[in-house]
Amino acid sequence: MTRVSRHWRWQARTWTPMVERRRLGVLVTHPIQYFSPLFRELAARPGIELTVYYAHRPTPEEQGAGFGVAFEWDVDLLSGYDSRFLRNESAEPAGDGFGAYDTPEIATILRDQRFDAFLVMGGRDAVARSR
Repeated sequence: MTRVSRHWRWQARTWTPMVERRRLGVLVTHPIQYFSPLFRELAARPGIELTVYYAHRPTPEEQGAGFGVAFEWDVDLLSGYDSRFLRNESAEPAGDGFGAYDTPEIATILRDQRFDAFLVMGGRDAVARSR
């Protein structure tokens, strides 16, 4: 639901309510085919300014871990929303567990960008840690 502020603006010869935009940041381990449609939908909403941060850009070999074959997605997972890849400084990037994602720059991004909300996607793995 989009929140409409109490402020109005003159547009196209009529008064219309202004939509109050909320800044939403999201942190994800890597591009995931199930999340891309959600991010596109959020970015299309007039009341949301979305930025997605990825902790790692997997190689085809890393992407295929667990499947027994290297692969790249045949669909675009990054279009339709603003996304950025962080520097993953892990000694074992894309490994399994907490140490696979070390993105210290996220602390500065959180401090400087002043999001209204910030969502960290993930289950058992820690997505990032700051020094």
